[in-house]
Order: sequence, then C-alpha cells, then structure tokens
Amino acid sequence: MMKRNAQSIFMKQRVGILFLLVLMITAMLRIPAAAESDPKDSGKCGSDVWWYYYENEGKLKISGMGDMSDFTDEDLPGYAKYKEKITEIEIQAEVTGIGDYAFNGMRKINAITISENIGEIGDHAFDSCTALESITFTAPANPSDPAALSIGEYAFHCCTALKSVQVPDRAVSIGSFAFAYDSEMTEATLGGGITKINANTFSECLKLKTVIINGNVTEIGEFAFSQCKSLEKIGCTKEGTIAGVEESIALPDSVTKIGREAFKYCVNLTDLILPANLQSIGTEAFAFCKSIKNLEIAGNLASIGTRAFYNCCGLEKIAVADSNTVFSDENSNILLEKSTGKLILGSSSSQLTGKVKSIGDNAFYGNAGLKTITIPSSVTKIGECAFTGCVGLTAITIPANVKTIDPYAFSVCDNLTEVTFESGGEGAGLEEIGEKAFDYSKKVKFICKKDSVPWNWAITNGINAVDPDTKEENGVTYNPGGGDTPGGDTPGGDTPGGDTPGGDTPGGDTPGGDTPGGDTPGGNTPGGNTTPGGNTTTNPGGNTPGGKTTPDGNAASGTKTGQTTQTGKTGQTTETQSQAAKPAKVKLSSVKNSAKGTVQIKWKKSKDANGYEIQYAAKKNFKKGTITKTTKKLKLKVKKLKTKKTYYVRVRAYKLDQDGKTKVYGAWSKKMSVKIKK
Repeated sequence: MMKRNAQSIFMKQRVGILFLLVLMITAMLRIPAAAESDPKDSGKCGSDVWWYYYENEGKLKISGMGDMSDFTDEDLPGYAKYKEKITEIEIQAEVTGIGDYAFNGMRKINAITISENIGEIGDHAFDSCTALESITFTAPANPSDPAALSIGEYAFHCCTALKSVQVPDRAVSIGSFAFAYDSEMTEATLGGGITKINANTFSECLKLKTVIINGNVTEIGEFAFSQCKSLEKIGCTKEGTIAGVEESIALPDSVTKIGREAFKYCVNLTDLILPANLQSIGTEAFAFCKSIKNLEIAGNLASIGTRAFYNCCGLEKIAVADSNTVFSDENSNILLEKSTGKLILGSSSSQLTGKVKSIGDNAFYGNAGLKTITIPSSVTKIGECAFTGCVGLTAITIPANVKTIDPYAFSVCDNLTEVTFESGGEGAGLEEIGEKAFDYSKKVKFICKKDSVPWNWAITNGINAVDPDTKEENGVTYNPGGGDTPGGDTPGGDTPGGDTPGGDTPGGDTPGGDTPGGDTPGGNTPGGNTTPGGNTTTNPGGNTPGGKTTPDGNAASGTKTGQTTQTGKTGQTTETQSQAAKPAKVKLSSVKNSAKGTVQIKWKKSKDANGYEIQYAAKKNFKKGTITKTTKKLKLKVKKLKTKKTYYVRVRAYKLDQDGKTKVYGAWSKKMSVKIKK
C-alpha cells in the first residue's frame, strides 16, 4: 500500500514539473523578438529605391529594386543630413547600382559590403569616408557568369582608414583617383577584369607596400602610383585571376604602356624588370625612384619619355635585351639610343664605348656612386645636368671632340677638383659652355690652354684655371654665380626641390593645396608638374636647370633661355633665345547647349598656334573635376554632361618649340559658362 502511494506521489511530481516546463516555454514563445525600431526618416533615392534612417541604431538602409539615383556635391540625397550620425549602411541585395556621391563624406562608417548584384559604384560614392576600414565584395552565386562591376572616379578617395582592398575579378574598370590618398592602405589586389589602371588610381597612398596586378592589364595610366613612397613589390597573378598569386617585382608582360609619372617618387622600389611587351614609358614615369639598383629593359620597348628615370640616383646595373632594335646597353651598363648614339641613362658602373656620340640631359643626375668615368673621343656634346650631383667624381677629362657642354652639366659635383680640357691645337676643341655648367662644384680647377673657351669661361665664372704647358694660372678663386641649385638643395637626396617636392609639402601646405589636388585631386599634383586637372606650377627645386620651364613643369631638353656663351679667344658673349614665343590669348566665341547633354564650344584662331587646349568643369575655379581636351580645330563638342548643371569653359593656344615636342602655352581665355537645360 505504501509502495503504491509513493509511486502515485512521484507521478504527480513528474506531471507537475512537465506542466511548469510547458508554461515556461509558452511564455517564452509569447515574448516577441527584439524588433528593428521604426525609422526616424525615409525617402526616395532612385526610381524604385528608398532609404530609411534608424536613429537608435545609427543605421541607414537602402532597399528596393534597381539603381540608386546619381547625386552631386551640391545636390545630395535626403539622408545626407544624418551623415555625422550614420555608423552603418545596409544595401539590400535587390539594389543594383550605387549612385554618384551616394555616401560621400560619411565619416563614421567603418565597413561596407558590396553585394554581387551591384553593377556600378558611382563617382565619389564613398569619397572621404575617413573611418572606413574594410570593403567586402560578396562572391557571385554563379562565378561563371557574374555581373560586371564598374568603380567610378574618386569612389573610395580619401578613405584614410582603409588598410587594403581586393578588387574582384568581375570588376571591369576603376576610375581615376578611385583609391587615391588612402593613406593607411598597405596592400591592393586587382582582379582579372581590369585591363587599365587609370590616372591617379592609387596616387599618394603613402603606406602602400604591395600591389598585385592581374595578367590582363595593358596600360598603367599617368600618376597611377605616384608618391607611393612605401611601394616595394609589384606582383602579378597567374592567368589573370586572383587565385594562385605569384608575387615578384616584375610587372605583368601584358603591360604595353606606362604613363607619365606613373611611379614617380616610389622611393622604395629596388629592382625594376620591365614587361616583355612594353612599348612606351611616359615622361618622368620612374623619376626620383632613388632606390632602384637594377633596371632590365625588354625587346619591344621603343619609346622612353623625357626624364623617365630622372634622379634614379642608385642605379648600378642596366641591361637591355639583345632583341631590342631601338636601345642597347653595349654590355656597359648604359641605356643608349642606337640611331643617334645618345646616352639616355647611365649607372654607377657605366663604361662608355665609342658608340656614344652624346651624353644626354640628366644621364647620370644625382648618381653619388659614380666614382670615375672616361668620356670617349666619339662624344661631341654633354647635355644639361648630365652629371649634376655626382659627388663621387673627383676628376674628369673632356676630349677635344666635345664641342658643347650644356648648362648645369657638372653642377653640384662637390668633390670634383680637376677638369682637363683636351685640345688639338689653338682654336680647336670646346666651343661652348652653358651657364652654371660647373655651379656649386666648389673645388673645381680647369686644366686648359690659355685664352681657350674654357679659360675665358673660367675667368667670367670665377673658376681657377691652369695652362698645362706654361703652368700659368688665371688668378681666380672660386666665386659661384649664385641662384638656386638645379633640382633643389642636393640632387639625389630624399626628394628634389628642397626638403620635399614642390615646397614644404607636395603641392603646398597639404598635397595639392588645401586638400589633395586643390578642393579635390585633379588640380595640382605633388611635385608641381601639369596635372590631370590641367593646372601648372613650376618645376620643384627653384630654378629649372637651363633656365626654361615648360607648361608641363619639365625642363626643356637642350634649350638655353637667355644663355651667355663664349667663343674664340676674346671671350665674346652672345645672347640666344631659342624658346618659341607664346601664342596669343584665345577669344571664346560661343559655348552652347546644342543637344541633350551636349555643349558646342567655338573660339577664334590664335596666330601661329599649333593647337588648342580646352578645359571644362563644374567649378568656376577649375580645381575640381576638371576635364582637359586638346584639338587642332576651332571647335569642340562635349557630350554626356549632366542636365541642370552649370559648366565653365576656357581655352588656350599652344605652339611647339624647336624640338617639335615641347608645348609652349599662351594665356587662358576668359571663362564662359553654360547651363545644361536639355
């Protein structure tokens, strides 16, 4: 009986416990999950796209279907008023395009996910999102047929917290300045769909160390990696995909063109193996890459721009493929133009052969490792700044066949003590020495015939000279002519033109002006040369060697403006002015909105002009978003302009200098404006 009672009690307890559990579970099920709060504000940001702002979460949600609208810096989306409070952005999967300026200046978001359905990231879309640390591109559901992606100009510009970026294979284009001034970025990988790296894409990414480029890239645009001072490795991927990265210091063989100043001031690059299919290198493409020691040039390279390797002062070895029909190294660690015999570039171990007819401008500029050099009797000319800053040189002999020494040729050779001028008799030998050819070479003494050109030049320029036969001296002690040292305080230093290029900092107080490149990069670029925005400044380093500064900021090769030369025994001076005169100021005739998104620009002919440069921009100061075009006609049609925007236009003429390449620009016309009404 007692046993049955105990079992009964036990069963009742179990039933009670089960009942309590059911009540608890039921109660829990009745408690609603934490729901997203109602949005504080909302509005439209596309035909079928809406935005919702959730104040409690600091969240912005973009939902709907299709593309977001494009905005401007003057016509921002409705949610922009909350940009200082938004910390998170959610873009739902059905949205297919991110508009221009969509999230510009949202300084508190630290991560963004780009879905596989996004086909376009607009211009300035995430510009100046200074807290953004990571960008995630979601993998496509169907990798064999992904949606193509275009990344607009300035899309992630000035994202100063962004550490790295891996652009997916489905991306087919990256706009100019897309990642420029991302000062914390250390690594970038470009997927297999990219075929061109546009202008300034990564310029001023000061901490960028490694770049992986796919095997489909054919062109690296101007300024693409300019001022990437930490860049050490440029690698390539196998078969044009990110899978199987094979890092090296070689650019992929698919590259055929490297643009102007593309790698300028990449001071940590040590070895440079140029692609097998490379055909052209732009002006100053590798200028001031002072750590490059070894340079290898392949067989297809046919064009090298002015000062392409200017102040690559650490060069030790130069090798050119035997198959190259334009250039050779003569097995002497030099870069020689075969057709002219012009030595374009030398190294610290160069040996000059009889095939060298002239030593080009800046050939050994700043090469402190050069201790000795023998100039062969085949040489007739030594170019401008050819040996500037070669502080290791102590003595040099100028053969009798050398007729011309250009300005600044041996300037700032601090330890050069003796220059011997050979002659084949009175009246033979050197005919012309350019101004300041030995400026700031404070220990130099000339060994030359009395009353010869170098003897008389030495007297005029305050340099001691000694006749080797009579031992007679001219009685002059060193007295420099004054003026700025070419290239800055010391060629071959960390940067030219003083402590840093272009002044105290590149382009002014901050890179390019108050903000990078003016209001936005695209105005002046670091270093003071002509920029994609079309503005020009003077060459870094005070006076340009030779006294001439061209509109692109580069010293004109072989031109001597206002130069004083000496001839014969009497030291007679003659003045030469060889720079082409500036063309007259252009007068704009009309700027009309002639068709949908189209403007027709016309102007009057400028006498003796070889062509015209046209600029148009949405800013009247032309410091932001400026587009530059050139033509030889007297009219230009510009298309794809935005409706309801006002554009400003100006024109200037240019003439070609005597070299047939250097452009000498006239003054800008008065600007005209036009509002796009249709």
